[in-house]
Amino acid sequence: MKCLALIFVLCLAQLAAAAEDAARAQVRAATNDAVANLLEEVSRVPLTRNLSVGEFVRRTNSADELAKVLQRSQQIGEPRWIDDHTCQIELQISGPLVAQALKRAAASNPRRSPISLGDLDRAVKAWDQRSFTATGAATSKLPLARARPRPQIGLQRDPWWDLPDAVREQTVTAAKVDAARRSLSSVRGIRLTSKSTLGDLLAIKEINEGMQRWMVAQPAASVDLRDDLEAEVELTVNPADAFATLQLLSTKQTDVAVPANDKEWSKVRDEFEQMLPAPIGRAVANPAAAQAGPKPLGLPQRPPAWVSKRLEASGSGAPARTKLLAARAAEAAAEAKLHKQIEELQWGPKITLAQAAKDDPRIEKAIIRAIARSKIGKADYHADGSADVAVYVDLDALWQELRDSE
Repeated sequence: MKCLALIFVLCLAQLAAAAEDAARAQVRAATNDAVANLLEEVSRVPLTRNLSVGEFVRRTNSADELAKVLQRSQQIGEPRWIDDHTCQIELQISGPLVAQALKRAAASNPRRSPISLGDLDRAVKAWDQRSFTATGAATSKLPLARARPRPQIGLQRDPWWDLPDAVREQTVTAAKVDAARRSLSSVRGIRLTSKSTLGDLLAIKEINEGMQRWMVAQPAASVDLRDDLEAEVELTVNPADAFATLQLLSTKQTDVAVPANDKEWSKVRDEFEQMLPAPIGRAVANPAAAQAGPKPLGLPQRPPAWVSKRLEASGSGAPARTKLLAARAAEAAAEAKLHKQIEELQWGPKITLAQAAKDDPRIEKAIIRAIARSKIGKADYHADGSADVAVYVDLDALWQELRDSE
């Protein structure tokens, strides 16, 4: 009898394992279907009056690259079991991630691209606040309920559900900062000159904080909120853009020796781009942090006079391997100037936005989001590979970001 009981238990265990494997396979199939639907949705989006994303991808032969990007889409919620046979998965990806993939395709295939880099950049600029969503489904012939009473996937209560939105946002932000720190730590050993390293450069507070601020502002490739209340975030950081930002920041200091010419900078850039890992960071939620609630932001009772104004700035990008990289460096330089201009705006009678941001990080985040909404007014590409870019931002967008921060 004991042997029969043991055999029965083992059979039940094998059936449960088989059912679990079947459920996982069905979730994977639903995910693949969601990716395919997402690709179809993105392909229908127009870039110009006569050019869709799908046609652009076909002519630049970049379908595989776009598919790889879409495969990194964020899953929205848990798998949904419509019945014992059918599983649904919902995926979402931010517009900037898709835009970056298209820009890479255009830069890699300039002769095939049916649209110039400048026109493409302007076409996808509005995607900064956009996301793409699609749902996929998979159906099994046999009901999973025959192998187990109810599917366990998606039925457990999400521990993040009971946390305030502020706690989730704080945790994800902390994970982004951790991602930036970890990624930058990996390149500290790179030599700038015989007497200095990138670690020496990153030891300068303004440069370290500037790089972290830039990286944290990049779109998230994935956000994983785990059952143990730990958040893991991967940032989408282009190594070439990161290096252009670091090089620009290095020009604002005189304490650390830097390469004397473009040839020496090129060697540093190549090593930097090879060594910089994907920024992945983690942080654990602290529910007690939001119990008292956030303090008021201290917005002026009346909108400041600058709300109706527009700020403009121009930047230059040194010759690079592609026109896009030069334009990116120029745009980063221009945005850095915009950031400086915004910091000098009056927050109160005797305080600037820069001073207010030191007391409340939400103000700095609002500034970064406003700059992310800046638009390119003009882009000039020169024969030597360099570029000049002019950008502008309407300050009513900054005021709205500040109001939304409260």
